[in-house]
Amino acid sequence: MKHVPQFVRRTAQLAGACMLLAAWSPLAAQDPAQVLNLGAPAGDTLRGAAPDSVLTRIIARFNDPRTTRLEGKLDLAPGASMGGTLALYGNIARIQGTVRGSVIILNGDLRISATGRVEGEIIVVGGRLTVAPGGVITGDTTVYERAAPVSRAPDGTVVRGKAGRSLTDFTTASASFALGPVATTLHAGAGTYNRTEGLPIRVGPSFLWRPGPKNTLQLDLNGVFRTASSSDANRPDVGWSGALTLRNAGKQPLSFRVDGGSVIAPMTSRAYSPLESGLSAFLLRRDYRDWFATRGWGLTGEWSPTKALSVSAGVQQSRERSVRATEAFSVFRSGEAWRANPLIDEGRFQTASFGLGYDTRDDKLHPTSGWWLRSEIRRVTSNELTPASLPVEIRGAMPVSGYQSDQVDFDARYYLRLNPRNSVHLRAAGGGWIGGDPLLVQQRRAMGGGDPMAGYGFRFLNCDRRLRPDAAEPALCDRELLLQGEFRRTLELNFNTRVGGYAFGIQRADLVLFGDVGTAWLAGPGRGQVPSNRIQTLGEWRSDVGAGFDAGHFGIYLAKAIADPESVRLLFRLQRRF
Repeated sequence: MKHVPQFVRRTAQLAGACMLLAAWSPLAAQDPAQVLNLGAPAGDTLRGAAPDSVLTRIIARFNDPRTTRLEGKLDLAPGASMGGTLALYGNIARIQGTVRGSVIILNGDLRISATGRVEGEIIVVGGRLTVAPGGVITGDTTVYERAAPVSRAPDGTVVRGKAGRSLTDFTTASASFALGPVATTLHAGAGTYNRTEGLPIRVGPSFLWRPGPKNTLQLDLNGVFRTASSSDANRPDVGWSGALTLRNAGKQPLSFRVDGGSVIAPMTSRAYSPLESGLSAFLLRRDYRDWFATRGWGLTGEWSPTKALSVSAGVQQSRERSVRATEAFSVFRSGEAWRANPLIDEGRFQTASFGLGYDTRDDKLHPTSGWWLRSEIRRVTSNELTPASLPVEIRGAMPVSGYQSDQVDFDARYYLRLNPRNSVHLRAAGGGWIGGDPLLVQQRRAMGGGDPMAGYGFRFLNCDRRLRPDAAEPALCDRELLLQGEFRRTLELNFNTRVGGYAFGIQRADLVLFGDVGTAWLAGPGRGQVPSNRIQTLGEWRSDVGAGFDAGHFGIYLAKAIADPESVRLLFRLQRRF
């Protein structure tokens, strides 16, 4: 299939436009529901919210590694059965078969048909339970009809927070059902809109099998359909990805993952989150990421000796190629040319990595206390390399075989809660080249832009010292360092308005005061470079200060560079700074 059909492209473009309607996070309507609570005395229903202590225990059970968390709708057919504890967030579960275990539903409904049977406890928070005549429940039943103030994290767990839908929820759809002992989820979603693919649409199934009470085996498959056509042989209109993951949820959780695919991947330097970069490209023809084609496979293992500590190691084999910008659609500035997509160092690469993580945060999405530490060291080698041409001021000659370089990345964040309304957040991050041959183009760095240096323009520091800089504005630095700090004060707004059956509004928001200092540089003995055993002098670092209003799913910030003659910048963000 050489090209995606025209109607698919137009449909995807229309879907992207509809994403704008979700800039305010709609909260599910909070009308009282008629709840059947079989575990309470006759006539007794729990019409209020779950007490805080009860909700804490329910969240812990939902997030327990031994719980099977499903996405989308669940429809257990007559005669089918599933074991263990099943959990579902924000959707409907219909039980026509047998569940040999407990069922937990958060902000959704549970329906048990005449042939349905649940041989365990039932917990429903923020929804209703209906049981048809003939349906069987052998355990206790607890139902709270008011929505739980929780949201779903990227890993499928739930965390305390606003019980609203994020913008990305409107670009995904899924449905789950059981095929014997295997839980199957069909899902479709949109990736990051960009100037090389248009809108990548990912469609495919996921299969989850639980061979034991603490073991799961999951297979994820995706086809990637790109809405912007291209004559570039390195970027076909269809890609794919897949992963097979084995997890053991014992006292020291262990997982192994084998993945592979043929995808378009972002280069190392990222100025904005995927959603922010995608919307900027779709609306304003400003793509703040660079891209390359990669095809290959990888093996990763992760071990958690304690609840807070994780250790990971992996190997990867990849074939990486340059791709060109296409005539992807944009709502505004459609008459302008896209920023060129930089050429990369093409070749076959082997990557070995080792990482450490430490996480004691009280909340994964909106933390107010605790540590979050992450570091990774990588060795990249190649015996088949076609280097891109760069001036000698940026790097010396590159080998076509026998290439080897070592790199490191680290990110350390500390969250200090002063009182229920005020908190201080601190961050130190950086990374880049630490030894061997010079960095590849696709692994180079830059500093400036909405994240992390809000007071500066896009890639203000990109280490391109040419008299006529590359119009593609590639990131060319070897190393980067960053320090950030912010003070947050929570404001109780409780602003709501109703439209039809939905409530729109802001329950609470943070007033944010912040400051950043950071730099990026070339490492080496040449002119304009910093010796490899040193960092850049503090006088060459950049800094900014600012203030903002963060409502969770979006934020508005004003930022000003301190030492450089940059004007005050107004930024809209769709995620927290850090």
